[in-house]
Amino acid sequence: MNALMSKNNPVTMTSLEIVDFINEYRSENESHPVQLRHSDFMAKVPKVLGLELSEKFRSVYKDSTGRNLPCYQFEKREACLMAMSYSYDLQAIVFDRMTAMEEALKQPKELSRKEILLYALQAEEEKLDLQNQVALLEPKAQALETIANTDGTYTIRQLSNFC
Repeated sequence: MNALMSKNNPVTMTSLEIVDFINEYRSENESHPVQLRHSDFMAKVPKVLGLELSEKFRSVYKDSTGRNLPCYQFEKREACLMAMSYSYDLQAIVFDRMTAMEEALKQPKELSRKEILLYALQAEEEKLDLQNQVALLEPKAQALETIANTDGTYTIRQLSNFC
């Protein structure tokens, strides 16, 4: 169900993906390519985008050992700016890739019968879970309503007036 609702999210590329693009581009187009390290790319981001804007795109990923490490999750404009800081050709490649990803999102996904049934099953399970939560919380809510009901009750000040 989450995959269906992610259509409103903009297409993004991580700093890891951009570094892979840069290294692949260098391997194909340079006689002695120098591999870009992700840490070097990370250091360049605030210089290219500015410290304030770069913070907006900060993210975290899990590496192969399970550690949480910093990365960036760029939208199209920022990904292109970062690629352009290395080469205009690379910017065109990143731009084309992100445009293709946007176009793919615009196309409605054709769901198989199995996927439709899985979504229906998931929705039904969520509905049952919510009904169980309501059934569990309803007596507590009723008790709180009873406690909060002030009809026919008196405060200490009101009682002191009767004495």
